[in-house]
Amino acid sequence: MELVNEVLDITQIENGQLRINSQPVNIPKLLDDFPPMLKQLQGDKKLNIICNQHDLYQKTLLVDPLRLKQIYTNILSNAIKYTPDGGSVTFEIYEELFLNNKYINLIAVISDTGIGMSKEFVKKIFVPFERAEDSRIDKIQGTGLGMAIVNNIIHMMGGEIQVESEINKGSKFTVTMV
Repeated sequence: MELVNEVLDITQIENGQLRINSQPVNIPKLLDDFPPMLKQLQGDKKLNIICNQHDLYQKTLLVDPLRLKQIYTNILSNAIKYTPDGGSVTFEIYEELFLNNKYINLIAVISDTGIGMSKEFVKKIFVPFERAEDSRIDKIQGTGLGMAIVNNIIHMMGGEIQVESEINKGSKFTVTMV
């Protein structure tokens, strides 16, 4: 089912048919769904999962809640999937005020102590169907569509994503929504 949804999303993106439905959303309430969902994604893995929200100046923001959850869930799912037992995954979210406190950026930082990625693969991470050619992930399922979808949705919502990664040290994704 996940594969079907990803193919539908990427097809809608490529055809210009994916719509962003912004509405007033209580961000702390939306974030309350994540700790139990992360425990479920974690399954039997022995990971230290940390969720930290702070400096949320505006509790209600105009965003597409379904797509915002999709962005965070996809990145967090990958962090859990590619972090071996004993590692950690951190989900930090906060707001940054700028221009005389009239505008807000919603910033999410998702980091892990997982297997990391090569600099070459980081350059291709947002290309549909790209997966790292790495023996460390041979047994890990994936289509190579999730991050392409995430990148497109972020840009459609006026945001940006940055990726930092180092092999055997982990990865850090910073999503900024304006």
